Amino acid sequence: AVALLFMRGQVRPILRLANAARALGLGRPAPDYRLEGAREVRLAGRAFQAMRHRIMRQLNERTELLAGVSHDLRTPLTRIRLQLELMANKEDADSIRTDLAEMEEMIDAYLSFAAGEGEEPPEETDVVALLARLVDQTRRAHGFDITLVPPGTKVPAFPLRRKAIIRAFENIISNAISFSTKMDISITYRNDEVTILFDDNGAGIPTELRSEAIRPFVRLETSRNRQTGGTGLGLS
Repeated sequence: AVALLFMRGQVRPILRLANAARALGLGRPAPDYRLEGAREVRLAGRAFQAMRHRIMRQLNERTELLAGVSHDLRTPLTRIRLQLELMANKEDADSIRTDLAEMEEMIDAYLSFAAGEGEEPPEETDVVALLARLVDQTRRAHGFDITLVPPGTKVPAFPLRRKAIIRAFENIISNAISFSTKMDISITYRNDEVTILFDDNGAGIPTELRSEAIRPFVRLETSRNRQTGGTGLGLS
């Protein structure tokens, strides 16, 4: 009995550390981890706390830089737009205005990404209801053949960065509208995890490039042509 109690005391802090690491890996707020247990476990706990601090600081610095640069670019863009209204050559003005609109679209995407990464706290979200609303909006706005398959079991609400996940879902659906004619969305809930499958009849992403597709600012279409791709933030 004494040995069993001793082992429980040693295993408990390891499980707490594992839960904190899992939460951090899923993008959730990692619970406060109290250093306890054997010396080796406490050392691992200190290393985890230091790693979490460095990761959060790096993410905050990146999003603050991105938001700052994007915000500062709006001032010269506004001046350019005012000068365009004074140009005599309407054809040249229209061409520049098109380029300006693309730049503003990119800046909006960067600001949206920065806000989703740095400022938006996770909130309990009903994923099924959220997807049902997006599917209904897509049908009415685009007449696209899109279906949400009801999950076989009840899916509980999960803590998500709501704006960021909506942006990701909308970009996936937008890609399907551009490159396919039909999409089915299915949801599976198992072992406290939700799997969402977006299945369209388009060409798809090659298996070896799928890990690259979710990295910020990475575009699989490498020409950087705005007519064939966006900013590389759609799935990040």
